[in-house]
Amino acid sequence: MSLDSVELLVSFENYFGISIPDQEAEKIGTVDEMTRSVCHHLGISSSHTTLRDDVFALLKKAMQQAGISDRNVTFNDHVKDFFSYTPETWQQLEQETGLTIPEFPIAKQGTYIERIISRIAWTPQADYDALTLSDFCDVICAANYQKFLNAKHPGSSYEVYIAIMAIMEDKTGVSLYDIKPHKSFTADFGID
Repeated sequence: MSLDSVELLVSFENYFGISIPDQEAEKIGTVDEMTRSVCHHLGISSSHTTLRDDVFALLKKAMQQAGISDRNVTFNDHVKDFFSYTPETWQQLEQETGLTIPEFPIAKQGTYIERIISRIAWTPQADYDALTLSDFCDVICAANYQKFLNAKHPGSSYEVYIAIMAIMEDKTGVSLYDIKPHKSFTADFGID
């Protein structure tokens, strides 16, 4: 394990008040595996998504009040079908929901040297066209995790996942929009 991965692991352990043995930690390769490990150590078996459901209800109401949608929306709908990304749109949604909504990472083409560096270091991989309302709710939950979650008593594996997203973003700079359960710490985020 590299210093980066050890520091990230310690951040998870400190937040949740647990200790993950080294042998177990070395086998954790994805965000989902980390979530399952934390849940195991906390004795969490529930997978309810009440938090996401509540944020989704707020988001739907905000979309209706802002005139963005008057139809019934679902978790699987794509954000692009309702509005184009602009920081102003996100600010309007923040005002309507009372929640922080992080800006979407837009990968820049940059100069030749910047493109070479981007091949070495992590760069945003999020695809706005593929962003579902479910993904969007996950990002909103993670951006507001300190408002929503009790670190020592998360209520479900979903809440553990949300906290892991938020801690990863804080400690590594990886965008919340890029963090998904199947993503690999090494292959996708460059954390050895």
